[in-house]
Amino acid sequence: MRNLLTFFLILSSLFSFGFAGYLVWQRFAPLPPAVASDPSDPITLAIPELGISLPVLTQPLTPKGVTYEPHGNNLVFYGHNWPNILRPFQKAQVGQKIIIGYADGSSKQFEISTLTVVPGSKVEILEPTTSNTQLILYTCTGFLDRERLVATATQI
Repeated sequence: MRNLLTFFLILSSLFSFGFAGYLVWQRFAPLPPAVASDPSDPITLAIPELGISLPVLTQPLTPKGVTYEPHGNNLVFYGHNWPNILRPFQKAQVGQKIIIGYADGSSKQFEISTLTVVPGSKVEILEPTTSNTQLILYTCTGFLDRERLVATATQI
């Protein structure tokens, strides 16, 4: 009986160690290029001043880039606060440029106009605006990622 318990403990330790290694690999693994089905879909998001260059994907909260969802005339992008995704975004400043690349080879530049930290439950930030097209980029921040760091940017 004791040998069986020892075997189970060793096996569960190996599984836990392997799973932890997988999670670390997910956070630091290189990101794949984005593939768009429509030439007007965004495929890259870059903030050159922060060293951010990420693929844009349509899967919800992907560990491989940022997710894009249109909300009315707003372009909404979000992603994990992981070192290989949006951790550098924590150092964003008003006036920095966000460049969105499209599948047809074109790009649009936006300038960050506001940076705010809001509770995770505040979804009003995503509501469509009546003004010009606005880019909204957000990620988790704060203690245990309970808050959201939200940047709004206007096209330049």
